Amino acid sequence: MNDYYFDLHTHMLPGLDDGAKNLAQAKKMLETAYEEGIRRIMLTPHFGPRSAEAGRQKTEEVFGRMKELAAAYEDLELFLGNEILFSPSTVEELHNGNALTLAGSDYVLVEFYPDEPLSALESAVRALIRAGYRPVIAHAERYRCLQKHPADAENLTAQGAAIQINSSSLLGGWMHPEYRCVKKLLQSDLVHFIGSDCHNDSSRRPAMREAAEKMIHFTDVETAEAIWRKNGERILQNRPL
Repeated sequence: MNDYYFDLHTHMLPGLDDGAKNLAQAKKMLETAYEEGIRRIMLTPHFGPRSAEAGRQKTEEVFGRMKELAAAYEDLELFLGNEILFSPSTVEELHNGNALTLAGSDYVLVEFYPDEPLSALESAVRALIRAGYRPVIAHAERYRCLQKHPADAENLTAQGAAIQINSSSLLGGWMHPEYRCVKKLLQSDLVHFIGSDCHNDSSRRPAMREAAEKMIHFTDVETAEAIWRKNGERILQNRPL
């Protein structure tokens, strides 16, 4: 299978966070993802002070039930991780196994509050790099520091971070700050991954195809393919980008 989308950021696991409410909704989300051409899905429930952390055992139990649903599609694969709201305890939580890396790799999907200054993101990246992890900045276009100065994302990538954008941000118009930021990040070759950040089967569904097609307007095909598939494969192999 040479042509598919890798959804790096989803909230499909039911009952663990503000994503899917139950297995029935999770099943609909899987169906939508498959129709969109998504064949690899990273399931990344929230982990951090603002989330009701389910604990690793429950998370893995629910993940097992999701894999049973996914078995209906012979070429669909699911992987487990967390979207981690960075805090002073994040590195410790990763070390003790409470917070999950992406598919057991060294890659960590990490988010921040929207108003965090660039210096806070840089400090988090340094802390994760020192601890032996490869940080992936979740939905980078949401942070106001990068909306104002998208080129500053290069400060993060120069330190070793990767940038993930949300597919929905590509579907906005020029009036949307997320769209403007994503466009500039893509044009500056500062994007490494795309995720749907889906939370349900309606208003925040696992959509990918339209966004991927639009991405070609802002970057070349080779780079786009790396963003929507090949870089995700590198995570599974635990290889550098």
